[in-house]
Amino acid sequence: MKSWHITKHGSLEELKLDENAPLPIITDPLDILVEVKASSINPIDVAMLGGYGSNIIGLLKTLESFPVTPKVKFPLTLGRDFSGKIVDAGKSVNLEKLKIGTEVWGSVRSTYQGAQSQYIVVPSTDISLKPESLTHVEAASIPYVACTTWVAASTFGRLEPNWFLDKKVLVLGGSGGVGTFAIQLFKSWGAEITTTVNKDFLEKASELGATNIVDYTQPDCQFLLSSYGSYDFVLDTIRRNDFKNVLCLLKPDLSSKYVTLLTPVLPNTDKYGITLGLAKCKLDLACFVFEGLKFGTKVGWAIYAPNGDALDEVAKLIENKKIKPVIETVYSFDQLPLAMKKVSLKHNRGKTVLDYDL
Repeated sequence: MKSWHITKHGSLEELKLDENAPLPIITDPLDILVEVKASSINPIDVAMLGGYGSNIIGLLKTLESFPVTPKVKFPLTLGRDFSGKIVDAGKSVNLEKLKIGTEVWGSVRSTYQGAQSQYIVVPSTDISLKPESLTHVEAASIPYVACTTWVAASTFGRLEPNWFLDKKVLVLGGSGGVGTFAIQLFKSWGAEITTTVNKDFLEKASELGATNIVDYTQPDCQFLLSSYGSYDFVLDTIRRNDFKNVLCLLKPDLSSKYVTLLTPVLPNTDKYGITLGLAKCKLDLACFVFEGLKFGTKVGWAIYAPNGDALDEVAKLIENKKIKPVIETVYSFDQLPLAMKKVSLKHNRGKTVLDYDL
């Protein structure tokens, strides 16, 4: 099979295409083997190419494989999102739901080899049945951003979908992969959405369901955001350095929440090692929570985690036409370096996807 991998962290030049890579083997009874039809590129893939999060991921691999030999660090295949079909399953997989040949979508946890390969092994708990109304290319654009947004709201925000009804929600960074999905998800839950985007994405943000749209390049951006009233929930996909200016936009009571996707956990452990890095994270979190309390609001960090149950719910919303994929560019499997380069330049307007059949 074909598979992209790296043998060390570095730049795009480290990406190598193996035309005769061995087929991955199922070793866990709850794992499945998937033939990948499409995958998408996320900023985390570019960051992991450069070594981002390698200390924490290495620790998780060791803990996950204990007491047997830890999973190897290299060669490493990147890629979190995928859509494809099941070709084999472990003996404990629920074959009534996940039959051989079934089309599925999902996101790959960081301790497994990624989706930039023609075949992958993933835990059956991390996947879901692909929405029938979507192509593989469309489906591959959603799982990572869906799980990230879901985790931010439900796990770290500790909020249920019905909480969002008639709430004012601010999505900072509404034109990227997470932002475009979050606008639609929170809108489907009944929230009034305000978002920040560049001027070339104003019309698209409105189409996705945002009621109030602010061009973040304008000098009066802060004033405009405050003019729409106090917010119940803020999802920060970009982590502004002046996040205190965001906290003052929230309702000054402990029912309001600010959740950021850019946390210091991986940078701290990359820089200081596991022990000192996690100790610094505790200090950073304490300071972060204290800042929130000074403004009378709750704050939190959110970290991506695969979630097959969340994808089940997202699939229902897609079939009910509440959520649609937002794709900017499609590349062939062999064009992975070009796709990674595009995402590395940032300022994306939707997702960049690899079509394995091109």
